[in-house]
Amino acid sequence: MPITKPKTPKPTKKPAQIGGGDYSKILNPVTGKHVQSGGAVGKKLIKNYRYGTIVNPATGKAVKTGGKIGGEVLKRYMRKVGGTPINLQIENLEKEIEYKKRVMSTKDTDFQKRQLQGEINTLESKLADLEYIQYVNNSGIH
Repeated sequence: MPITKPKTPKPTKKPAQIGGGDYSKILNPVTGKHVQSGGAVGKKLIKNYRYGTIVNPATGKAVKTGGKIGGEVLKRYMRKVGGTPINLQIENLEKEIEYKKRVMSTKDTDFQKRQLQGEINTLESKLADLEYIQYVNNSGIH
C-alpha cells in the first residue's frame, strides 16, 4: 500500500484589502467614467455618496457602502479630498447638541445658561440646514 502525504488544508482567503489602491480617482456611477476625486465632481460624489456600492481601489471589486469595507473606502476617499459626509456631520451635530443640553442643566447662573442656549440654537440651525441639503440630495431636486 503506497504511503500518501496527509492533505494540507487549503489556505483561507484573506479579507478584502482596504489599504493601497489609487484613491485619486473615483468611479462616477451615473456616467460610468472615472473622475478625479479631488475635482469638483469627485468631491460632490464623495460628500453626497448615496449609491449602494463603491469600487474598492485596492481590489477593483464593488463593495457595499453600508458594509465595513465600503465604509472604510468612503472614509479614505474623504480623507483624500477633505471633508465629512453629510450623514456624519448630522450625527456629530446631534451629539454635540445633546452634550451642550446636558452641560446646560448643570450650570447655575442664567448668564451661563443663556450663553449655552445661544450655542445650541446655532448648532440646531446648522443641523436644519444640513438635513435640508441631505433631503435635496436624496430626492434629486436641484
